[in-house]
Order: sequence, then structure tokens, then C-alpha cells
Amino acid sequence: MPLPAERTAMNVSIVMPDMGENIDHGIVTRVAVAAGDQVEVGQPLIEVESDKVILEVPAEHSGVVKDISIKEGDDIRPGEQFAIIQEQSTDSRANERPEIILPPRQADTPEPEAATAPQQPRSEPSRSGHVYAGPSAHRLARELGVPLAQVPGSEARGRISVNDVKAFIRTRQVRATPFKKRSLPDFSSVSSIGREPLSAIAQTTAHSLTRTWNGVPHAWLQVLADITQLESLRKHQDSLNAADQKPGLTVYLLKLLALSLKTFPRFNACYDENTEELILKKEIHLGLAVDSPSGLLVPVIRNADRLSLRQLEEQFNRLTASARASQLGPAQSGGSGMTLRPLGDLGIDSHFPLINWPEVAILGTGTITRETFRQEDHTPPRAVIPLVLGFDQRVINDADAARFLNHLRNLLENPFLAAMQ
Repeated sequence: MPLPAERTAMNVSIVMPDMGENIDHGIVTRVAVAAGDQVEVGQPLIEVESDKVILEVPAEHSGVVKDISIKEGDDIRPGEQFAIIQEQSTDSRANERPEIILPPRQADTPEPEAATAPQQPRSEPSRSGHVYAGPSAHRLARELGVPLAQVPGSEARGRISVNDVKAFIRTRQVRATPFKKRSLPDFSSVSSIGREPLSAIAQTTAHSLTRTWNGVPHAWLQVLADITQLESLRKHQDSLNAADQKPGLTVYLLKLLALSLKTFPRFNACYDENTEELILKKEIHLGLAVDSPSGLLVPVIRNADRLSLRQLEEQFNRLTASARASQLGPAQSGGSGMTLRPLGDLGIDSHFPLINWPEVAILGTGTITRETFRQEDHTPPRAVIPLVLGFDQRVINDADAARFLNHLRNLLENPFLAAMQ
């Protein structure tokens, strides 16, 4: 006859969940519980900020917080344990099993170096100082300043190939510090000063942009688009729609940018530096850079090419509101193929934005101006907007970038063409 079930205390390790694509860490901005607190399923435990999202981590088990090993300001990564909850479970055999408790969160330690392939024999210099490598490998190493004696050779008898030199460069770039932090001079002798800490999002954004600037060879092209016809179309639609259903210029830009990416799929991609391949994305998800009190956030509009103008407007309003309220979750960010950064509302003529890595292109826009092109026949002023395309020169050349930008400009100047696509 089976024994009646007993209420047995069990310790459950609580780990940081996945934060979204390309988000490998965040900063704890709030710890909502303490050791000894009773928690229920769904109750917030901690709040974490990254450069893309603000994530609230809820309890998945009811019970008592036995340990909370993290504090505000700590860095945390997906999969990292930060708490232990002692929950009550019904199990007649629980007493027969040893209690398993994961070790508490350790103090920050240097990250181990990335795992590498099995150690290859290293090509040792001969007595004459010659390293066993092919002519192409010698030439590439000489051009890049690579010490061949330090490069592991993967071919027979440790012979070094061109691919070995490239792999050595990639490994050295990953391990190298991108820049040396410099100390500021002492300003206190000439001025009174105050310090204002950056928000968690601003700190992560600063690190991300530094990595992008140092690691991606940027280039920009700029054109002026005559959007007089588009402005007339917008005014006509304004007269037909209710006041709260008038798509703004940014919504039209998003729509036409999505259509352009269908024509130029190489711009809806990411570059894999390890395999030197272009990863083409089948769906068109557009990022939209939005200012928020915490810093610059990039909500993502999914399948933008399949949405109508009204659906795009609804998505635009909802996501920008969430971003400005610092309420973006992982499902609303990450995975974008290209980002739009409009600054026309702030009165900026034009700007040259940095690519939102790991994307390979970004579009920046400025304010609309009124220009007269032919004064002799009294042509009315035309509405003109600057378009600046930033792109990764490793995978997009300037000719392809020019074709993409001209295609987008043509759609803006002839909005009825877009309706035919």
C-alpha cells in the first residue's frame, strides 16, 4: 500500500533567461526580492537592461527565496544563476533523493578564451629562420604584419596555409582589446565638476557602438529625394482618414524601405566574420531607432513588407510608445535586417548613422526642405528630403549601394510605382 504523499522542500535554481538575438549580457537595474521573501509564480524577481531591451524576470516557481546572489549594477548573462527558491512539492519519494543545490554566483572572473579547434602542430622556423608555409601564406602574412612563426599550421607536417593566417587574424582580433581606456585630466583645478552615471542602456550602447566603429568599415552615400508627389498623396489620404489614422512620413519610409529590401536582398543580411559568408534573411524585419529616457532603443517591425500602411502605422505607434516607456521585451527587438534612423523631426538637415550591428546597412533621413529648381519658369518649390545610406564595405560596394539608394529614391519620388509592386 503506497504511503501518502508528503510536502517536501525542494531547492530550485533560478537562471537568467535568453534576452533575445545578439544580446549576450545585461545590467541589473532592480532587485525586487530578498532572501526570506515568499514569492508566487509570475512575481518579478529582477529587472535587467541591455542596449536593446528592458526585461523583467518573473518567478516560475512559488516558494521562499533561499538565496539571491546578485545586486543592482551587476552584469548578468543568459544562463547565469542568480537565485535559489525553496518550493514545496508533493512527492513521496523526495526524501530518498539527495538535495541538489547549484553553487552561488561567483565573483566576476575573466572570461575563458573562446574554444578553439584541436591544437594544430605549429610550424617551427628552421635553422635558417624559414617558416614552412606556402608562397601565398607568406605574402598575406607580410601584407598583414602577421608573425608566421606564431601561426599554427593545419596542413601536412605543419605547413601554414592562407586559411591558417586568416584564422590567426580572426582569433587575435577577438582576443584583442578594441581600444585602451584613457584617464581624464584633473578638471577640479580649473572648474567645479559633477558626475552623472550613464544608464545601463546608454553604457551598453556605448560599448556596442565602439565595437561597431572599430570592427566595421563604414561608408556612406547621400541623395536628395523629391517627395512632392508623396506629400500630395499623404494630404489626399489625410482628407479621407480620421485624425488618428493618418500615416506619417516615417511609415511611408518604412514601407518603401521594406519593398526595396525585397528587390535588393543582400542589404537584408548579416556578415559572418568567422566563415566569411553573407547570411541572407528570408523575412524582412525593420529596426526603428527611437529615443527613450534610458537611451536609444531599436524596436523591430516584423514582416514589414507584408503589412498595409494602416498596419504599419499601428505597429509604429505601439512600438515607439513601448520604447519611450522603456517597456520593450525580447519579442519586440532583435533580428532586424536593416534599421531606419529618422531625425527630420529634430530639425537635422542630414546625418551619417552607424550601422546597427550585425546588420550591413542603415538608412538615415533628415528634415524636409522646400527648394526651387527652376526659377525662370516660376516652378513651385519642391519638397525634398535627404537620404543617407550607411553600409558595410566588406560585403556591399559603392555601386550596389548607389543602385539601392536610387531605387528607394525612385519609389519615394513616384509613390504610385510602389503600389504596383
